[in-house]
Amino acid sequence: MQATELEWLREFPAELREEYRYTLRDGAIPDNRCAWDMPPKMWTEIPGIFEPDGWRSAPLYEDGTVQARYEFVCRGWDDLLAQHGYVRDGGVYRCTGDWKKNRQTVALFCHLGLGTALLAHILRMSLTAAWHILFMPTSSVTTVLMEHHLDEPTAIARLLGVGDISH
Repeated sequence: MQATELEWLREFPAELREEYRYTLRDGAIPDNRCAWDMPPKMWTEIPGIFEPDGWRSAPLYEDGTVQARYEFVCRGWDDLLAQHGYVRDGGVYRCTGDWKKNRQTVALFCHLGLGTALLAHILRMSLTAAWHILFMPTSSVTTVLMEHHLDEPTAIARLLGVGDISH
């Protein structure tokens, strides 16, 4: 198979704003102010942080860099799915072409920050919650099925497994 590199599928370069830099127990300040690796006390009490769009108004993300990168990733995913016959339409995907025979498999390879951001978008959940609740170990497999309902040309993403390392 021929692999294709996708710009939007590179690791999620999201850092916390300077004032949200945290210290470790030994007093050290980590160089990596990674937005998907924050101590729970920094984000669990923020109102709306667990809501699908509520995280966007959290002070952690006020500068807009996380939102901008997230939107870039979401557009990339939606464009890729559209090429395979699934066009996002609110909370569902509208199926195009001969949708009843669509049995394609798409494999993506990425890191934790980006993978959980994708799942947040696909599953319509809070980005912050996805970053801090879901975990995908190195070389694990996460499986999402585009499930058709009834006899209508629509589908919804179903998470079949996340972070599977049984291989």
